Parts: sequence; structure tokens; C-alpha cells
Amino acid sequence: NTFNEINFLIPGKAYGVPSQSDLRNKENLEETRAAIQVPHPWTRSVNGLTCIPKQFAYDSLFDQGLGCEYNQRFLIRFTTQKVGDTVQGATYYFTRADVPPDEHNFAGPMSVAVSPKGDIYVGSIHDSGWLGGQNTGSITRLSPNGKLPNGIKELRATHDGFELEFFAPVDAKKAADKEAYTIAGYTRVWSGSYASPDSGRYKVEVEDVTVSDDKKTVRLKVNEL
Repeated sequence: NTFNEINFLIPGKAYGVPSQSDLRNKENLEETRAAIQVPHPWTRSVNGLTCIPKQFAYDSLFDQGLGCEYNQRFLIRFTTQKVGDTVQGATYYFTRADVPPDEHNFAGPMSVAVSPKGDIYVGSIHDSGWLGGQNTGSITRLSPNGKLPNGIKELRATHDGFELEFFAPVDAKKAADKEAYTIAGYTRVWSGSYASPDSGRYKVEVEDVTVSDDKKTVRLKVNEL
């Protein structure tokens, strides 16, 4: 597979891989880059999306996005960044992915929404055609407990690297250690078939790290993007 895509829709543009009809008629073949290419196989089938509203318990997540990863049975979180006329962004775990596939985990997330009270509702299915067994469905409610762990609030691209913003202050000494970061780049070029392997994989070297005075933002200068 190529990547899952989160697209910023513009009228008249075509997204994703061309359909067979487009290929036959030689229409809509100009590539429109996705705002976010969600890494594969970290995710395999990201479905329903929603934005986190103001009534959510953690205001630091306001206007960020949530998505349903069906195959791996977890929710992703995503942020967007506008640079000129281009919208780009990054994705993160929102729920754990290492929960065994039992009654304590999602059956197969397909849709997600936030209620007026701030609870998150996740609609799931278990499709016998893909996964075997019976066709079942469920609606799961997630209620915030008021304990937001520290982690990456947002990853943004800069002209010479990346900027990491955290929810709370971090250990400045550890955050300033270049060896604490591992960055790699790669792409996938659609070849017309169902599967497309990684290509052009390379390692990015961190040349410099700067920690902000409030210890909540870390800037990484890298050798290439």
C-alpha cells in the first residue's frame, strides 16, 4: 500500500491514486499531495475523522484531529500546520495500540465524535470478510480522567529541521541530547498495484538542539529534510 492520507480538500483537485476510469480516460492524473501522509504499516486503514472541540477536557488539544485506525484498533491524533498556501502536519498515538484484542479494546474503529459533555464516542465493527468470525459492532465511550500525561503536543517543520512542543516542561538536559532523537525519511511511489514498498529510505542527522526557556519546546536542526 501507499500511505493513508489526510487531505485538505480544494475544489477541482484529485486525491489518492487514480481510479481505473481516470487511467482509461487520462483524467485527474495530476498529483495533489496529501496534507498528511500517515505512515504505513503503523496504520493500515485510517477511517472516520473528527476535530476536538472546545468542550473537551484538555483545552491544549482544541482543534486537533482524531482518526480511527481500523486494523490496529487504536485512535490517532493529528495536527496541521499552514505554510504559505500549503497545509501539512503530523500524526501521533491517541490511544494505546498494545491492548490485547478482547473486550477491553476497540473491535475495529470506524467513526469517532466528541459529545457536548466532552466524552469521546468510538463506533467500531468487526468485519468477518477481513478478520474472520462474526460480524459485530460496538460503541465505546472514553471519558477524560483529568490526568493528561506529558508528551508531544505538536510537531512542526521549520526551514532547517523540526520543532517539538510538549504539553508540560521536560528535562532540559535530556531534551538537549542529540543522541535522544532518531529521525528517518522515506517515501512510497504508487506502482499501479495493491502493494508499494518503501523507497529512498535515509537517516537524518540531528546537528543541533535548542531547548526553550520554559522547557516546553525543542528545536532540532538537521542535516537534510
